[in-house]
Amino acid sequence: ATHIPVELNSLNVMMEGARRFDEYMEIAHSLPDGEKVLRLTPSPQLDREEITLTAEDVEVLSAINGERSINDILVSGSHGEYAASKALHKLLQNHLLEECPDAAERVSRRSEEFQLYDLVYRLYSHSLGSVHKVLTEYLGAHGDRIFFTVPPECADNHAELVGILTAASGGSEAEFREAVKRIADPIRLHRVLDLANRLLADKVMALRDLISPHVAGQVRAAIQKDVTFLLAQKRDLAERYDIALEFRRALMGA
Repeated sequence: ATHIPVELNSLNVMMEGARRFDEYMEIAHSLPDGEKVLRLTPSPQLDREEITLTAEDVEVLSAINGERSINDILVSGSHGEYAASKALHKLLQNHLLEECPDAAERVSRRSEEFQLYDLVYRLYSHSLGSVHKVLTEYLGAHGDRIFFTVPPECADNHAELVGILTAASGGSEAEFREAVKRIADPIRLHRVLDLANRLLADKVMALRDLISPHVAGQVRAAIQKDVTFLLAQKRDLAERYDIALEFRRALMGA
């Protein structure tokens, strides 16, 4: 490697660093709360005829979608948080951005959605794990194969979700949530519940048909007992979205 000597005045470097730090602190204090969500101003009232936008300004503008918080925007840019803060400050000062009036409601809905899918994951992954344990206790390797055989109606329908719900080593709520996000919003809840219900009903029926109705009944009773506390904790959520009702139907193999 070729080394090119460069003379630097250490005092100037320190003063520039101090200047940047002071500027950054001033900008940071002038920005809205980091949890606020911004959108493009529909009809901006400009104080000047022309505004020159830098690459950093354009990058921040492209990140504004009415969903990301200020904190999300500041850490997602390729130019660093300092440059993103300057750009955001400039765009706000020029009235090109504004706070979303309904952002608080959307944040609340998103939080509830996360809780909802965490509940679905915990309910169905636990129940499927209980069925898997009994299948392998009675049928050994054959039971293992039966459990991991995806039912035809689920085979081409979000295989990633099936894999997380039936993961022998245990998936996670975070993995499940990320997989769910990749489903189109208008049909998301319907798709997730339909898939989870079909999967659980198929495995419960396998217990009944391959072992015995009596064993299947014992497993159902044990699962219902196990999830009673969880459903009680999330009763409002479970009732609002009919999660408890759908779950019990699937558990009965319906």
